[in-house]
Amino acid sequence: MFIVPEGEQHESLLSEPLAEGCTVVMVGKDASTDSSVMTTHVADCSICDWTWHHVPAADHEPGSMRKIYHISQIKTWPPDVGLKWDMYKENYTGVEIPQVPHTYAYHHGVFGYMNDQQLAIAESTIGCRDKMKNSTPSGVFDITTLTLIAMERCKTAREAIK
Repeated sequence: MFIVPEGEQHESLLSEPLAEGCTVVMVGKDASTDSSVMTTHVADCSICDWTWHHVPAADHEPGSMRKIYHISQIKTWPPDVGLKWDMYKENYTGVEIPQVPHTYAYHHGVFGYMNDQQLAIAESTIGCRDKMKNSTPSGVFDITTLTLIAMERCKTAREAIK
């Protein structure tokens, strides 16, 4: 905490950009009292749409396709225009992948968080390492879309990684 002495002004506090980043905490089975594995995620984004959504499980017709959208983590719209999850379909990539026969129910906000199979994901973007930068900045799958697909289709962390 930064305390400003009474009567003094610190203009730099007002002019500094807000911190943007992610915080992830993970606890392995050997670090918890009951061998539970836990994770938590905070996307410390000052303009992100924090609306939580529940997507129900669904069955899909054979041969159906899943459209891929670009979902910007930091783009928001004024309330009179609509929330992020009302507007994301404006960013259709033109790409479709084969749909699976059944998708799991899940919760998501900025990312896919947990599905009805108890698969949970926490994400921490690492922008400070050059070797972590995407060499194809126009990639079709962004991190939000990847986590949503994992929630829809995967029972385990190993499945999600594949």
